[in-house]
Amino acid sequence: MQSDVGDSVVSIAIEISHNAQLFKLNQNEPLEDIIKNICDENGFEYARNKYSLQFVHRHHENDSNLPHYVTEENRYRIKNGSELKLFHSASEFVNILQTKLSTRIDKKELSWALSKLSVFSSDATFASEFFFTGYPLLRSVIEESSLTTNLFNNCLRTFLNFIKLGYITELDEPFLIRLKNILNSEQVIDEHIIENSLQLLDAIIYTMNDISPNFITINELIPHIWNRDSPAIQGYAIALINGLALKLSEMEQEGDLLDQMNSLLLRENILKNVISSEKKSSFMSHNLYVYQTLILSLELTRFNKLVSENTHFPDIELNYHYKRNKFKSFSDKITFKVGNEEQGVKCPPKRADRERSKTVVLKGSSSNLLMTQFDSMKSLLDSSLSLLQKDDFSNYDVGEDLNISLNQMTHDCIIYFAHNYRNEYRKTLVNEFHLRFLKTCCQVTDFLVKDILKIGQPPSEDETLYYPLVFSATVDAPFFEELFSCAMILLAKTRKEMNAKTEADLEKVFQVFKRQLNEGLASQPHSFNQLSSKLSSLTYSVVSGQWQEERCEKEKETFAKLPSIKQLRESLINETLELIKTQRINYLIKGTQFPMWNAQRSQRIKNKMWFVSLTENKRFIQYQENFKNDSENTQPFNLIAVSQIDSLVTGKKCPHIKESK
Repeated sequence: MQSDVGDSVVSIAIEISHNAQLFKLNQNEPLEDIIKNICDENGFEYARNKYSLQFVHRHHENDSNLPHYVTEENRYRIKNGSELKLFHSASEFVNILQTKLSTRIDKKELSWALSKLSVFSSDATFASEFFFTGYPLLRSVIEESSLTTNLFNNCLRTFLNFIKLGYITELDEPFLIRLKNILNSEQVIDEHIIENSLQLLDAIIYTMNDISPNFITINELIPHIWNRDSPAIQGYAIALINGLALKLSEMEQEGDLLDQMNSLLLRENILKNVISSEKKSSFMSHNLYVYQTLILSLELTRFNKLVSENTHFPDIELNYHYKRNKFKSFSDKITFKVGNEEQGVKCPPKRADRERSKTVVLKGSSSNLLMTQFDSMKSLLDSSLSLLQKDDFSNYDVGEDLNISLNQMTHDCIIYFAHNYRNEYRKTLVNEFHLRFLKTCCQVTDFLVKDILKIGQPPSEDETLYYPLVFSATVDAPFFEELFSCAMILLAKTRKEMNAKTEADLEKVFQVFKRQLNEGLASQPHSFNQLSSKLSSLTYSVVSGQWQEERCEKEKETFAKLPSIKQLRESLINETLELIKTQRINYLIKGTQFPMWNAQRSQRIKNKMWFVSLTENKRFIQYQENFKNDSENTQPFNLIAVSQIDSLVTGKKCPHIKESK
């Protein structure tokens, strides 16, 4: 090997015949020359393309996507401390495996070949050498009915690797039927075979040009979702459902499947058997997120559909006109001071006028809502004064809000909100008057769809956040309508906390509103009561405090990266270390007391202490029992030379603590 020293030379370990040796590997030298030098130094007969270097992957690096063979394209992965192995080249090893696959006389040899093939088939270099000549052999092997469980499982894993690398894009009908029979079998089948069968079907779906909606049905996969003893099988079953839905969406045939996925029965199965488990892998969480994204995409139909122009809310219109008339009536009775003139209020209305009016039954409305008038004239007067102070009411056009174009989703959410949260709905209707109630509802719906739930966007490849509320929704409490109701209540609460008075303030309110909803949903509540409780704790002051902390952390990171700060820190290192050393030495010289310990009783000795300190000349540790710092103390100190101290132990490692145990 070359002995050049520089950035291109790395120190590595190379395993040769089960013995590891240290080498200096020059990255600028061709791999074939490096292999030749290794063979010459270790007495191996060298021939071109006979040997290759392989990466050694430890257990914590056990990833099938990592390469096995070192090539000129991936040699950049070799770093200082890397481990390599001298092994047969890909072409040489393929010949060995094909020989064992073709004979099939010795089952041990066949088992060894299939085991190696299931591992090496994930490597692109090996696969390119094996597939075109070895794949027919593999097909003939897997068609044999006498294969043991392990052999068949290794064959499935090899097929899966070839599909992932793009060498297999279609599977013939008999083989697909065989995989489906494995999934539908009532007999006890090895879990690894079921896992690989699910993965194979999921992987082949994406490569097939055409696929039938009945390729595999959800009913065939539900039993595997029940399998709580194997979270891996549950995850692969959900992944297969997701893959089938995504493939059918490309063909615009996903409608019926998405309806089945959104059925209460299937969502309850996933909720009880998967989501209720304590620990979920990132793989499972991602599949639940994708599943959630797919069923929420059904809401796009309602979101994009506008309600009929004749569809309106007479209850809202009546409330607006009622409030406007009362406002005008009371505004005529109110005088305001101008300059130094006194403010006066005319005589209050009669007692009969102050009594609560009867409940108005709204007929002809699509929602048949009940709107109750104000509890007292005082609350109406306060509300009127508040409106006068906030906006120019005379310029507000009720028709502009009442004639706003509503999509079906917003329409349904308003009706649900009014029916199921009547008091909150009435308060919101009153408070939203000057900010246009229907417009706010449209903004909230649009905000939930696009910013919070991201409905209509394709699933992210690395997202793992899912919401159990999506899976626990029922017919009586649909997910989006419930979330809309919680959001409207939260928005009113947040705007009140922020003292937002105008429509221009809504942008700031929605920034806080988004943070609150995201954090509330990220806590993954299982019920809307839990969500409401979480949202109530996320007040405006809490959110603003979080933002302040984040800004401070960001500023610290920014300042820490400044060249001037780095230079100043480096210039002060020696001075700081010397200061720390001086402070510690002074503390040792000053001394301190330690309790005396009875090892036999495993307890401290009452009123007895050791005083320990460092002498002024820093050569000895001196200690004394019950030391008194006065002139009458003539008891000599016991001394321990610092040079004789070999080690220092603290806490549980102290001998008296060990003995007491």
